[in-house]
Amino acid sequence: GWRLWGDSCYLVTNAEHEFADCAAECAPHGGLGCISSDAENDFVYALLLNSTDAVGLFTGYVDLGSEGTWYWSEADCTSTFTKWHEGQPNDNGNEDCAVMLGPNHELWSFDSDSSYTDSGQWIDIDCDELAWWHGYDHDGFSCLCETGAVLPTASPTPPAPTFSPRPTPLPTFPDPTA
Repeated sequence: GWRLWGDSCYLVTNAEHEFADCAAECAPHGGLGCISSDAENDFVYALLLNSTDAVGLFTGYVDLGSEGTWYWSEADCTSTFTKWHEGQPNDNGNEDCAVMLGPNHELWSFDSDSSYTDSGQWIDIDCDELAWWHGYDHDGFSCLCETGAVLPTASPTPPAPTFSPRPTPLPTFPDPTA
């Protein structure tokens, strides 16, 4: 389910998505993730490790518009944080989406180097073609969805009513009927 960190809530979905699927799945909840610091990246990595699949997740960081110009897909994300693994991004065959790999990734090219999966570092992959995955147990990655936290706030205590004594007693008047 959703987990709170800072002023946001995060959800790691199951691992059966391409990037466009993740964007569509996360949109009703706020959007894809926006990672702004090492601490936040570590939190997201812990969510990935505790997920059902622990395969990997789309972070929402892409270079879809212009090769080598990376940006967060959510317009309100202004983060400049990255956590690329050494040698990444390498754009090996039109790789335009950043993915954080988990220990169950099944990508043969990274099997001999556990540093790809034990630190929350990112690689770039093709956003749409998951041919590497066909024939494996997983056909895609998890999505990192993020939404602003809506925390209950205490209602302000209304001020106690103030009563002021009458400054002077009311005057007495003679009874006009007498």
